[in-house]
Amino acid sequence: MARTFLVLAASALVMGLAGGCAPAAPPAETPKSTAASGSDCPDDGPRLPVTGICRGRTSAYFTANASPTLGAGEGCRWVGSEITTPDPDEVFLVMAAQCGEKTAAFELSAGARSASIMLTKSAMFDETPEGVEVARVFVVPEGTDGRKMILDMAKQSTTDKKQAAACELRAVNPAAPSEATYPKDALVVDASAAYKTATGLGRGGEGPAEGAYTACGDWGYTSDGVAYWLIRGGYAFFVNLGQDLPDLDPGTLTVFRKGADGAWGGVE
Repeated sequence: MARTFLVLAASALVMGLAGGCAPAAPPAETPKSTAASGSDCPDDGPRLPVTGICRGRTSAYFTANASPTLGAGEGCRWVGSEITTPDPDEVFLVMAAQCGEKTAAFELSAGARSASIMLTKSAMFDETPEGVEVARVFVVPEGTDGRKMILDMAKQSTTDKKQAAACELRAVNPAAPSEATYPKDALVVDASAAYKTATGLGRGGEGPAEGAYTACGDWGYTSDGVAYWLIRGGYAFFVNLGQDLPDLDPGTLTVFRKGADGAWGGVE
């Protein structure tokens, strides 16, 4: 399904910096193509408005890498939610916070080279903070190596050119306390071990806590917060939560598209 709202911008980005995706196996129960006005989801809440999935069964439709990684805040729970895109045949499925009668809501705001997943209604706070970006979204054009695209972006945003040359893309380390709650497919752009040894990066002297550090520019790693990349469904998501408890669990992000037969399915 075409991702028209960012394809042209993504193509320009890739040209300046210098795969196709197949739908996952369909879920056991195909959701309705249009939402019911009421709810025929006993004990599973209402149907989501675009896909028609029963809210309480959303997790059954997640792709293999999409899984809860964070706990909800006190008095809150995770519930299924949709983030609509300009393409009527595509949404992002995600688990959002529900605290009492309030359920968090999000929207996709498109820019010149990327889009942002923005918090529009907080479930955790009495007043929704303004300008909260949960993730930046980039299209990975067909035939483009998404990992190389991410690394090139980070290197170009790194003002220290010696550090930029040492930047590497790596998988997260679940044994590291600062990365323990990252999704299993999360990626970070970090300085190489050799660079850290030579410069002392990460051994104190940077950041508010001993051993805390940032590396590789705007799209790089920080040990003093939560920031990482996900490549899913033909998109690259840069998740940057800082140290705040979020209103959604980014690990559950799933690109969901409607096929020619009208059935919805997740895309790896």
